[in-house]
Amino acid sequence: MNRFSLVLLMIFISLVSSCSGSAVQPDVAPASEPSIASGGPHLWGFWDVEWNPETNEFDAVPLRSAMFACNVIKFMNAHPGNLAFHTIVVKHEDNWTNFDLDIGLIHPFPGLEAYDGFDVMGVFMGNGSAHFPGPEGYAIAGPDDQQLLNPDGYTRRFNASEFSGAGQILPLQGYLPGGKGSLGYTPTAILNPYKYYADSLSANADAFGFLVTHSAGRGLFKPGSANFRHFKIRMPNNLLKFQYAVLANWEPNKHHPDPPTGLDDFPPAANSQEAVALNIVDSSTAFYDDESTYGGDIILDITPWDWSATCNPQMEEYYIKLYSSAWTGPFMVDMTPTAMAPYHCTFHADIPVETLSAYGSLPMWVEVSYPDYDYTSPVGVPNDATGHLTAYFKTSAYVTTSNPPVSDNYVYGFSDSHFMEDVDEPATDNPLLFANMLNLPKQEPYVSNKIVMWYEGHSDGYKEWPEFSSMITDMGYQNVYVPADPYTPLDTTGVKMLILATMHSKVGDYYTTEEVQMIRDFVNGGGICIILLEKESFYVDGTDTVDKLISDLELDFKCYADDNYDDTPYTDITPDPITEGVDAIFGDKGARFEVFGNGVSLVRGTHNGDVFTAICKSPTGN
Repeated sequence: MNRFSLVLLMIFISLVSSCSGSAVQPDVAPASEPSIASGGPHLWGFWDVEWNPETNEFDAVPLRSAMFACNVIKFMNAHPGNLAFHTIVVKHEDNWTNFDLDIGLIHPFPGLEAYDGFDVMGVFMGNGSAHFPGPEGYAIAGPDDQQLLNPDGYTRRFNASEFSGAGQILPLQGYLPGGKGSLGYTPTAILNPYKYYADSLSANADAFGFLVTHSAGRGLFKPGSANFRHFKIRMPNNLLKFQYAVLANWEPNKHHPDPPTGLDDFPPAANSQEAVALNIVDSSTAFYDDESTYGGDIILDITPWDWSATCNPQMEEYYIKLYSSAWTGPFMVDMTPTAMAPYHCTFHADIPVETLSAYGSLPMWVEVSYPDYDYTSPVGVPNDATGHLTAYFKTSAYVTTSNPPVSDNYVYGFSDSHFMEDVDEPATDNPLLFANMLNLPKQEPYVSNKIVMWYEGHSDGYKEWPEFSSMITDMGYQNVYVPADPYTPLDTTGVKMLILATMHSKVGDYYTTEEVQMIRDFVNGGGICIILLEKESFYVDGTDTVDKLISDLELDFKCYADDNYDDTPYTDITPDPITEGVDAIFGDKGARFEVFGNGVSLVRGTHNGDVFTAICKSPTGN
């Protein structure tokens, strides 16, 4: 790739709280027309943001010098809601406040098709009291700092430590500290997390999965488009503020200043130079039982999304390093691809563990570095960022144990209802799986409850599996099937196992706030809850109902659906109370889960060379 040119994408801010819906708008002066510069990506929007506990909303102050330099106030005045923070959930703790936000951006130039934006990032900037494990030791968010808990990646661009000088010379080429009327806060982190924005990318969707299925769109952010992404933010109560930046990419199309006739009129340089998303498939065999009994390998298949890198027969444009406490120093990944597709190539890493201190999620950092590029400004503005241009991602591998603790407080993800249908399949251990689950509750009233409920109240398209009903009855329980119509509100009275059906979710009929809390209370009290993911469509007016439910319950797994049916039995099974004695399970392979954080992959399968999770579990959020 050659590289970066300016994105003409300036975002004006309006913060909207879920309680009042009121917008906070700065005082701005009019301007005539957009000014065009070259070189990038550029910092094209920058705000101080602070939570106001008295008004229960955010106060936002744009960094006015950067805004006036853009000379696009005329366009922004016509669209005062170009950036909106919708507060979904606010949870207060003794020392922390947690926010679930959908942050929406609207491209400020409706009708100006010449200014299509590409690979837009919303960057969360906070303090950095911890250090990146690489030799540079970059400041990153520590446990006592503001944190974005669900980033798509991390960027070094425009951090306050290395780009402040550039910002004083040319605001859109570097960090610009707040001026009069701002909060006067300067974040200290060098690597800052971001969320990726593009047209048709829903708030909770996985960025990499979206790019695979929408690669023809090139990460487009079209003038006038409105896009939302979901942010999970955790901030200490003594520092309820952060800074928010918008980065974007653009190059003139071949007809400029006239609009393009199609996306192919924009050159490859209109997209981001570095990788914008990453996919990791974890097949690790690492285990930890105690401080003297551990071992195995961290086994990963790593796939960066890069718009123009080629990898046949060897990747030469970038190299990949991995960092973790399980080994010393960086692990250099073999850059011979194991799979190739347009815009993404897969590389395999098999790393013997040197030391482990616990089972469960093992945090890891991934560097995707470009030796032919650095952070030099294409328009000659100096900054202090040295070294190779690099994309950063934080992920994890799972370390198993032969002695997992027994816990009742999990939500389980099942990739298809055929796990219920196939309970009478010869040689299957499906009945043992459900028997183990029904034996989990250790406290009343769930120990004595006798109802297994299949709840379809917010979905449509299921049928009652007679095989499952017979099995449940034979086990001494009452099987209750609640169909979609007529609608029946959720009621968990007397229920021991609650199965939440999700296929063909009904338009406009999502779970109420009371029902979501009821599910939380049911699980946290010791009840057993299963979320069914199906291969069929489960989208409602563009909103992924399954992902929304997973987000509202604060579970550490994501879900995906496709149409690749395969009835080969699952035999890759993690030791767990529900899989004790289970050697083979039958079920559909038309859907899958991605597990992270405190989530646990329990049953995995392989299809067309891809390893995926079919059954998993996660504790609910507090």
